[in-house]
Amino acid sequence: MPMSRRERRAAGQKSRANPVVAEARTPSAIFQAALRHQQAGRPLDAQLCCQQALAIDCNHADTLHLLGQLSFEGGQYDHALEWLTRAIRQDPKPEYLASLGNTLQRQGRHEEALKTFDKAVQLRPDDADRWKDLGGALAELRRTDEALLTFQHALKLKPDHWDTAYRCGFLLRETGRPEEALSYFNLVDRLRPNQHVVLEMRAIVLHSLKRYEEALADNLRAYALR
Repeated sequence: MPMSRRERRAAGQKSRANPVVAEARTPSAIFQAALRHQQAGRPLDAQLCCQQALAIDCNHADTLHLLGQLSFEGGQYDHALEWLTRAIRQDPKPEYLASLGNTLQRQGRHEEALKTFDKAVQLRPDDADRWKDLGGALAELRRTDEALLTFQHALKLKPDHWDTAYRCGFLLRETGRPEEALSYFNLVDRLRPNQHVVLEMRAIVLHSLKRYEEALADNLRAYALR
């Protein structure tokens, strides 16, 4: 028998009140629903799902980590720290450690962030993203030579990682090595062409090498892309 308009409205309201209606009532399934809400830009629904998952299993590590991410995205860094620390106590995954490191950096706790990223690298030494995180922490602490070596290692693991190549070029330019910096900015332009920031940086390097016509060409390209 078809539902009346009132019944359909009531069913719709119930569905909105409970974002996990169609999901199996397990922490993992509810976590997956929360993840979909987060990815769709619905943080409140994601948070509600997380609370439902933790009501079943208060130590569900993925859910604790997601709550940490949601707090981080909302600028609530103290809360993020609490959730992420709880997640890591359950399962010290490199991804959880990376999230914790990012949170510590936002709080200006760069030495602690460095140690956290270093632990993530030790757990997964073949992960370019973890090396990139470590390089970023070293750069924040002005340990430039170590940061550069770390970024270069990350790039060996993932040669198409344009952002890591950009960081290498930036640090080389800062340390007065324009020829080497240029090779990295050229790589970035091949991997991710027509980025005005990259072109402007390469123009600065070219100008310092007295390659004025090429510098002008990059500046004109950058201006056209703004």
